[in-house]
Amino acid sequence: KLFAKRVSRVLRRKMGGADLERAMPEVLRDSCIRGTGAVKVITENGDVTCERIPRYECVVDPREARYGKPRTLVHTKSIAADVLCEKFPKHEADIARAGRERLDDWQPFDTDSPAEADMVQVVEAWRLPVGEKPGRHVVAIRGCVLHDEPWTRKRFPIVFGRWKKMPRGMWGKGLVEMLAGM
Repeated sequence: KLFAKRVSRVLRRKMGGADLERAMPEVLRDSCIRGTGAVKVITENGDVTCERIPRYECVVDPREARYGKPRTLVHTKSIAADVLCEKFPKHEADIARAGRERLDDWQPFDTDSPAEADMVQVVEAWRLPVGEKPGRHVVAIRGCVLHDEPWTRKRFPIVFGRWKKMPRGMWGKGLVEMLAGM
């Protein structure tokens, strides 16, 4: 009973925390406009937090996501080279090399920002486990795998909210799209 009270207190504090409260209106707006909003749950310094991610940063195979439950999810994002070097100090030379390369040909999913010299395109991918066989969690940049580990969880660390769930595919339909025809 005491354990349940402690856990409940922690969950209530997290659910009412500033990060989630800031992210949720933006995710709701994304789902209203684009049909699907997304929140990525991350661990920083032993603490769990969340961040809103734009839908266009998430990539799935349309054939695999036909019924709304893909087994592989990729999150693409441009990150400053110095921040990446701090997180992966062993790969500093690889990160510096990737930061000097032009990003135009390798960032087809980042449509809102120009390629900048100090930014590095990072791909974080998850493959869900099948039965007893674990999945994979990989963080990579062009020409280098920064992190590779087994993934044993049965779900992705990204949660999607849809305004209206479509009968086929992973993405939802937004209120704006629904009203556009009127």
